[in-house]
Amino acid sequence: MPPAGHGFIVQTPSADVIDHGTEFGVEVTAGQGSEVHVFKGEVEVKSRTEESETLRLFTDQATRVDEIVGSPAGITVAPDRFLRSFDEPSDDYATRIRELNPVLYFRMQPSSDGLTLTDQSGNGLHAQIEPGTTIRPLFGSGRLGSAFRMHGPRARTFAVVPDYPKATNNQLSAVAWVRAESRPRWASIIKNWGEGEIGQFHFGLVDHSGELEILVRGPKRGGACVRDTELFPLGTWQHVAFVADGTHLHLYRNSREIGNIPHKPLATPTIKTLGIGAKPIGNHPKRPGAPADFWHGRIDELAIFNHALDSDTIRQLYETEKVSQSATTDLPGL
Repeated sequence: MPPAGHGFIVQTPSADVIDHGTEFGVEVTAGQGSEVHVFKGEVEVKSRTEESETLRLFTDQATRVDEIVGSPAGITVAPDRFLRSFDEPSDDYATRIRELNPVLYFRMQPSSDGLTLTDQSGNGLHAQIEPGTTIRPLFGSGRLGSAFRMHGPRARTFAVVPDYPKATNNQLSAVAWVRAESRPRWASIIKNWGEGEIGQFHFGLVDHSGELEILVRGPKRGGACVRDTELFPLGTWQHVAFVADGTHLHLYRNSREIGNIPHKPLATPTIKTLGIGAKPIGNHPKRPGAPADFWHGRIDELAIFNHALDSDTIRQLYETEKVSQSATTDLPGL
């Protein structure tokens, strides 16, 4: 807000939040009250359901006001949960991705309808968000700009590309920045896989154990799999990638090659859809399946290529982003 807006009030069902020259975020959840997070400056918080003293919050402080109890309770400030700019930063990482000719590229910028992930590869293959039962925001702060935010199996939030160009030359690559808040069973980053159908790959976590894995399917039921030896880290951004180069399948995390294994030609999939954050609904007439394997966390800067990226390119993308991130740490407030 400009200086003339000093003293404006944000009213929620449980609290009035009064601005005193600041930048702050408010999250309101049906039936669960309100949260106030102060990024810079000072606000007053007054309960609307209980006669209590006004609470003053300053930089890096936060509170939750329960809709029933009414009294504020201190919580840890979480600025990374809030979008502080609606514009994706113009940076070298995005430029480099586009130069590599992806078939899909999602920067995860909120769309005008709030339910579309815009494909920025130039192919116009936008993804449709299925919000599931979530009552929390679908977008949050990303590694660069904004990110698609999912809340795990209970919320059942994911996105789907109905059809996209599948790899036909036995070469396939994908890169993304991802952040996990927990490790649900078979949590999916991206997946072309369906119940009772032939899919091409699963990229996500392993069953209940929670390591990063890439699994590609061969022309028959066999395939190749590379998985990490460590649990996937929680609460931190990780740069993840896989490459099927026609002879070997490679898995990377934070530019380090975890391992590789020989692979046969890739299967020709019968399932057309790509799931982002879940296994998509299968279209087999006898075993249609249902969405499953939901991600809990955020996905940002997701790109898929129908050719093989080399290890130097994976490393350069990771290092380019670190430079871009340092230049966009202080985003303008809203």
